[in-house]
Amino acid sequence: VAAIVADALNMPMYGILLPRLSRSNLPHLKAELESKGALSLTYWVCAFSVNQHTSICADLGPQPPLGSAAFRQFDEKRRDSVTGGVYPVCACPTKKLTNSQPGCEVNKFDAMMERLARGPQGLRQIVVVDPEFKVFTRAWVVAELIAADKHGMPQCLKMHSARYLKTFRSEVGEVDIKRCDSSRKEDKEEILAKAGNIPEFNRKLNAIIFGERKGLLASFVKELSRTAVIGASIIESETQASMTTELMSSAVQLANVAL
Repeated sequence: VAAIVADALNMPMYGILLPRLSRSNLPHLKAELESKGALSLTYWVCAFSVNQHTSICADLGPQPPLGSAAFRQFDEKRRDSVTGGVYPVCACPTKKLTNSQPGCEVNKFDAMMERLARGPQGLRQIVVVDPEFKVFTRAWVVAELIAADKHGMPQCLKMHSARYLKTFRSEVGEVDIKRCDSSRKEDKEEILAKAGNIPEFNRKLNAIIFGERKGLLASFVKELSRTAVIGASIIESETQASMTTELMSSAVQLANVAL
């Protein structure tokens, strides 16, 4: 949500907006969005717009062997990050659909991206990067990066804060679709099958992310540099002022390298 708001306000980072999403600060944030004509903007969010309920709500997926690294990862994902409790599965009678059935929505991202690309002008793909960079380990996400690029859809990054720029390259490394994960085995199998030539797929994928001039990271750094140049114009509250001069200076230096 913070990343969507950041995009609506034409801001490159969303971390500084998190406190403003609190109940007490929300009216002020809404007023700012309204003053900039941003409340009427429309965003497609796959987590909301794709009906995953008909495919994955009945179980948490196959459990890896106890004590394995795969199990530790599985166990972390199946638990609420706040309470530590295991998420309950849904006992609803909704008919579950597999990838081979036309009514299944979770594997229609390529057709959806093509349809969206033919839609209203100004449509962009926003890639929200979490502080742990896990977004680049998800098979569906990286496949959607390729799909958006294929259909000529503009893409941009939204990062938590500038401090993560220093570790972006080292943490993300060389992205390989074969090492990416999906909640269901059949999803990854289908993605790999559609990818075809895996080395060429990976080459295009890493160019989209790390390309020196037009890559997502380079474009983000340039945008951050532009934000630094206009300086205090984005610093409209004590929360936003937490973006320090040191970080802004770092962004300018990184942008000069990218340019």
